[in-house]
Amino acid sequence: MVLVAQRAYAWVGSHAYARWGESPFRIVPGFSFLKTTRHTGDTIRRAVSHSIVQSGDLPFIERPYRPQDQPRQVASLTEALGLENARASVWRYAPGARGRRHREGAQEEVFAVLEGTITLALGEPPEMVVIPAGGFARVGTGTELQVRNGGDADAVVLAWGAPAVTGEAEILDDLP
Repeated sequence: MVLVAQRAYAWVGSHAYARWGESPFRIVPGFSFLKTTRHTGDTIRRAVSHSIVQSGDLPFIERPYRPQDQPRQVASLTEALGLENARASVWRYAPGARGRRHREGAQEEVFAVLEGTITLALGEPPEMVVIPAGGFARVGTGTELQVRNGGDADAVVLAWGAPAVTGEAEILDDLP
């Protein structure tokens, strides 16, 4: 059985409102309609939220750490994509740059190396883990962590953390 919806649109300002049978859906930028087939064979339509941003459109800001290092740059995907349940950033690490050593109290973090190579100083005492482009790492809550670029080329890293909390990290002493 396929449910056939009659479609009617009404424009109010810049938004379109659609009515599928008796259920009204508001069509807004960032929403689309998706056809889903259930095991019963019925076809239903539901709104799907999504956001898209291109890396060239991300606004990067400098986030220096130590005066002797090249500054890092960061772009917030949390803001650009409107994330609600996670936090994410794209980081650019110049050769020799490093982040603050810290221990996350609430977030599990995932790192995806998009370009270059990074080294993660993990645990206490620190274990140096090298991750090249195309590599991924998961760092659990309570694990000591520092991101470094010990190479001679820029590194670009996607850092993703959940849940979407801030202020739960403990800043630790830097490593030599």
